[in-house]
Amino acid sequence: MPTPCHPTQTHYRDLRRTAERTGDWPALRREAITRLRDAAATHAAVADHLVAVLLEEGEPDDAWRAAIDHRDDLPDSRWQQLIDLRQHTHPAEMVEPLQRLIEKQLSTSTDKHRYDRVTRMVKQLRTAYRSSGDTAALRDFMDELRDRHRRKTAFLAKLDRAQL
Repeated sequence: MPTPCHPTQTHYRDLRRTAERTGDWPALRREAITRLRDAAATHAAVADHLVAVLLEEGEPDDAWRAAIDHRDDLPDSRWQQLIDLRQHTHPAEMVEPLQRLIEKQLSTSTDKHRYDRVTRMVKQLRTAYRSSGDTAALRDFMDELRDRHRRKTAFLAKLDRAQL
């Protein structure tokens, strides 16, 4: 039995290109995004396509809301893209996603550059906490992070060098 075809970012682009040539895009745009939303609701793999399309369409707030709705279905790179886009305008919203990315990188990644990536993320997290005025929560998080990963001495050394 063939697998069902779910809408993707590529399908969306193809539809847009064709509909723009025929002048039908304004009428089809909303329906195309709705189909992506509906597919993402039942098929986790479509969530990243939905967020990417919303970003392409200049809808960063909708993309953020979709990401929150599908938080476990997006790759780390998409989360990092969203965080980079919103960190200056919505710092308090960055705290939880950054904390999740930091923990995920420390728990699941084994590549030799993970500590450098995590250190950059912790710097972003520090900025988010400071911008939102919650430095006490930052201290608490850092104390807990250091305690949870106390056996990762190379990581702790990187944090120390970065004065984190």
